Amino acid sequence: MTIAQRGPLIHIKRRLDLPIIFLTGHPDIPTTVKTIKAGADDFLTKRVSSDKLLDAVRRAIADHGVRISLKPSWTWFALMSGH
Repeated sequence: MTIAQRGPLIHIKRRLDLPIIFLTGHPDIPTTVKTIKAGADDFLTKRVSSDKLLDAVRRAIADHGVRISLKPSWTWFALMSGH
């Protein structure tokens, strides 16, 4: 992932509020770190097993559900704390 590609990833995550699983055929640690910092929920390498992919999708959906359920609490906290 190039630096230019991080913008769309952040935009998708913030604007559409969707879980993102990044799949690549060229894994390296700097790209993994940049992708996760940009908002990806998971980072997988190609030739991933169907079980690992399914686990990643299940985790992303579960985490997304938790984030959605906590949004009212975050809003309340922000209002109460003056942020």
